[in-house]
Amino acid sequence: AYREMGFLPDAMFNYLLRLGWSHGDTEFFSRAQAVDWFSLDQVGKSPARFDLEKLRGVNAHYLQQLDAASLYDLILPHVTSTSQHAKDRVIALLPLFKERAKTHLDILPLLDFLLHDGAPNMTDDAAALLNSEAKDRLLKLAETLANSSWQKADLEQNLQAFLEHNGLKMRDIGLPLRAAVTGMKQTPSIVDIMAALGEDETLGRLRLACK
Repeated sequence: AYREMGFLPDAMFNYLLRLGWSHGDTEFFSRAQAVDWFSLDQVGKSPARFDLEKLRGVNAHYLQQLDAASLYDLILPHVTSTSQHAKDRVIALLPLFKERAKTHLDILPLLDFLLHDGAPNMTDDAAALLNSEAKDRLLKLAETLANSSWQKADLEQNLQAFLEHNGLKMRDIGLPLRAAVTGMKQTPSIVDIMAALGEDETLGRLRLACK
């Protein structure tokens, strides 16, 4: 049941062992270290209490240790598209998406916009950001970025140049840009997302959102 809840075996092992045993202040350890360090005189006498939130915290630690390919394998049974370009997008962004996740299941709601081309499914609060002023700015941005380098560093530089040229701050365009590209109000770095989606897909989404 806990595996289906997104808990990793090593996290479960670590948490359960620490319920009644400790090795100084060491919070995390491998199974080999546990075997090497275990001693009955370090077993606590007080009754242990299972805390699901603490288990989620331990699991988050082990989740951060996974590389993108291993994390993708955990997510794969839950995704609706197994196309190569969807996989490439997800793997490119998993290091960002896992930063605040406690289990790999926490990441799943964030992936929908990566799994298909075209306009993303948009939340109501994201759609509300796309007023006429925001759409005008996004269309100008799309024109500016068209046929420019799509490397992350160049995207950052070109986006900053656009803001300065138009007397804007990132706060003036950041949320509508996220909404148009991802369908969500809050995401990790939008520049990383744009780089992973690619020029054609990103600009296509901007133009669709501004119709």
